[in-house]
Amino acid sequence: MRRRRADVPFVKWRTAVFVQGCFWHACPQHLHAPVHNGEGWREKLEGNVRRDADTDAHLVRLAWVTWGSGSTRPSMRPGARWW
Repeated sequence: MRRRRADVPFVKWRTAVFVQGCFWHACPQHLHAPVHNGEGWREKLEGNVRRDADTDAHLVRLAWVTWGSGSTRPSMRPGARWW
């Protein structure tokens, strides 16, 4: 796996925070798919979603908590948890 970094890591608490925008992380509620080069964008955004899920799964295996925030959907990541 290529190295990936959390936007805000809390190493002491083994918590990784990811700040996500609706477009780049393909929020199903707010995504407005681009018209030009639509297939290329679809592949790119689907790759982002797969990478996010892979990163979450890897961190959970290492006993980390992942938390994601979007502009209007505070918890878009599969491993997201609230306190």
